[in-house]
Amino acid sequence: MQHYQNILFATDLNTDTVIAARRAVELAHLFHAKLSLAHVVVGLDIGADVNLAPQILTEADLLCVQDAHKRLEMLAQQLDMSVIIEKWLLNSGHVALQIHRLAVEQQIDLIIVASHGKHGFFKLVGSDTTDILEEANCDVLVVRI
Repeated sequence: MQHYQNILFATDLNTDTVIAARRAVELAHLFHAKLSLAHVVVGLDIGADVNLAPQILTEADLLCVQDAHKRLEMLAQQLDMSVIIEKWLLNSGHVALQIHRLAVEQQIDLIIVASHGKHGFFKLVGSDTTDILEEANCDVLVVRI
């Protein structure tokens, strides 16, 4: 079995995401791995990097980013903070491409995403999850919630 060193939990920040996030924490403990949390802020009016250029966001965009930041912090507080090394709010854009870019930059070897189970594979995973699976150059674990 591969020994994971850098795990990325990519979240849409839905309320039931904590179920899958706890699985990510369990795996980080199991492998003595570093865990990062990431969320892509979607729907911004501009393509600015929310971490590097918050001063150029519109007021509506800034509220969206602030809400995402607050929800990401709340998720982190519900988890075992001892394994979480980074929390990333990523700029607007194609979710899978942003997650893939971060995974490459941070040398991630396992991406964990949550998905609501419906019927059949393509209903099990949403379009963002499907795209993450296709774009990733590392293992991807889809946790059914």
